[in-house]
Amino acid sequence: MTPTVVSRSSPHTKSQPLAECVYCDLPVPGVHADSPDAHDVYCCFGCRLAHRVTNEKGSAGESTWQLTLIGIAIFLSMNVMVFNWVLYGQEVFNPGGVVESKVASAGVTIFRYLSMLFCAVVVAILGWPIAQNGVLALRHRQINTDVLLAIGVFAAFVYSYVSVIRETGSVYFDSVCMILLLVTIGRSMEARARLSAGEALRSLEKLVPKEASLLRDGEVIETPTADLNVGDVVVVKPGMRCPADGEIIDGQSVIDEQIITGESDPAHKKVGDVAYAGSLNGDGTLQVRVGAIADSSALQHIVDALAEARRGRGRHQRIADRVASIFVPAVVVLSIATFVWATRQWGWQSGIMRSLAVLLIACPCALGVATPMAIWVAMGRAAKSGIVIRSVEAFENLARVRNVLFDKTGTLTTGKARIEAVQVAADSEINRETVFARAAALGQATTHHLATAICEQAAKDRISPATVSNVQTFPGQGVSAQFDDDLTVWLGRDAFLEENGQRADAALAQHIAEAKDAGASLTCVGWSGAIQGVFVFSEDLRTGAKGSLSHLRESGLDLGVLTGDHQGHGRRMQEALGIPVHAGLLPSDKTNHVGGITQSGRRVAMVGDGINDAPALATATVGIAMGCGADVSRESADACLMSNDLAAVPLLFDLSKATVKVIKQNLFWAFAYNVCGLGLAATGQLGPVSAAVAMLASSLLVVANSMRLGKMPLGESMTTTDQTSKTSQLAIAG
Repeated sequence: MTPTVVSRSSPHTKSQPLAECVYCDLPVPGVHADSPDAHDVYCCFGCRLAHRVTNEKGSAGESTWQLTLIGIAIFLSMNVMVFNWVLYGQEVFNPGGVVESKVASAGVTIFRYLSMLFCAVVVAILGWPIAQNGVLALRHRQINTDVLLAIGVFAAFVYSYVSVIRETGSVYFDSVCMILLLVTIGRSMEARARLSAGEALRSLEKLVPKEASLLRDGEVIETPTADLNVGDVVVVKPGMRCPADGEIIDGQSVIDEQIITGESDPAHKKVGDVAYAGSLNGDGTLQVRVGAIADSSALQHIVDALAEARRGRGRHQRIADRVASIFVPAVVVLSIATFVWATRQWGWQSGIMRSLAVLLIACPCALGVATPMAIWVAMGRAAKSGIVIRSVEAFENLARVRNVLFDKTGTLTTGKARIEAVQVAADSEINRETVFARAAALGQATTHHLATAICEQAAKDRISPATVSNVQTFPGQGVSAQFDDDLTVWLGRDAFLEENGQRADAALAQHIAEAKDAGASLTCVGWSGAIQGVFVFSEDLRTGAKGSLSHLRESGLDLGVLTGDHQGHGRRMQEALGIPVHAGLLPSDKTNHVGGITQSGRRVAMVGDGINDAPALATATVGIAMGCGADVSRESADACLMSNDLAAVPLLFDLSKATVKVIKQNLFWAFAYNVCGLGLAATGQLGPVSAAVAMLASSLLVVANSMRLGKMPLGESMTTTDQTSKTSQLAIAG
């Protein structure tokens, strides 16, 4: 079937979705998405030609097509340069301009016309996109970089064209070609740098397989991933990537989830666990029930969040935009003034060349790319480290934060309780195994995290829970149950057991009092009128917690911890970490504490698990949520850490500071370059081609400086401290 090419101005019905251009993905007027030709349409002839030549689409296709045009332009420009060398030589060795030989005169004329012809082609393929963008800007009552370029190139070409037609005067077709070529090469290199900076985003998009193995009626059917529905069951074989988020309903395996969580170690997955789209299955065959289609998967949330942040404009970019909005019109006025002044002094030729040089040297390409380039590179690096930044503004604010507050449970600590000690009544004939067996039996009847810790420890010690009946739960207090020998056993707080007639002997009472004074959590188990055993719990610090906090403190940040635990727990944590701990806080108290700091004029970052800390995260200048996983889209956080690795926090702060530093360096260079260059161009010390070279060099310097962020060392001082923090444990409430 012959491809359909439709004009942009073709009428269309708004109520029906339009087909997209094969090359640029823009809607094609006049062709509906359900049309037979919808799979092979182009919005314009340029897109059709570009796609036919490059056989690519999108950013990659545009880059390849631009390189193709540059190659053609280089060939033509080289010929123009050769022709003009002959013409310049004739002017040097024959200053009067009178050519006595008819053959020589005809040769000069031919060279001038060939230069004009070849230059016209270069203007058409390289200058036309610039002219289009300039006209579009003028329609919106704006004067941008392309307006300056279009005016300068058009003036030089028209002047040279008139000189050829009149057969008198100099021609500057070589300058026109070189200017367009240098500008296009510079923009092409910037575009490729942006493609490189966005490689993390594109690599994520490619991780979800196009085809999925759908299990239906006992048979495996290969089907497009896009056609999967919630509830479908897919088979994921070893070495394959999961096509959608879902629950594992059969099999077990080791899965590499680094793209989602940032964790380098593969996770062991079994029935009931979640498998994420794009994660790599290891050595076992899995059956996964689809819980979220491609557009709603955790991976897609990451891609969407990154794309949205890349479209944002931070404070530094807005400053650059405001300066450019004033700078560009001012340059036009200066160029006109230079033209008038130089024309009066030295004639039209000098006036045009100097005004053109002013327009070119002032072209604020470096200014326009100074901030976005640094932000794109930094966000790409953050994404590779499992960090998703939701806004450019938040990224820049991080560099200005001086206070960092941490939630405790689930953030600095693992959130899981661990039995630190078990004390059995001294005057009891009951042994430790019996205490564990009966406590674990009651622990199975509740979801309280301390009871869960008892059950886990009993399983590790291979202690089988006893059989119970008539289980009763007392919310916030404990649980009771009936055993086979009609014995009632109680598990819970010591006060709860005492209220139900279970008393502690002197030794246990002293042990309970000491544990409370130390800020430890405890649970008691009792029967026959006595507390028979006391479980004392601790909670482990996350791996790398001390190293991360130390690194932040060395960076000059004021740290603090907010927790709902009582004061004893807070004191114990403060002694262990060496930073202030504010204990006994309700969620509203945390929010008020954060709000008090921001109202005092200081910028504060709040790091939490993003669930019960949502109000505090939203109140902070920058909210950082840990362990986002599939919930990367949660609105309360400005930054989402896909894993629970605290090392990502100082890395994020280091990266933000380094990025802002690079942005300031870029902006300083862009402003300094333009100010110095304008003076040289206006006084005739810088010609148009030299100005174009300087503009290219300025832009490439900014790009190179920004790309350094991709390899800059960050968070190195945490390494040694992390070794000591791996085994750190705190006896604090879970």
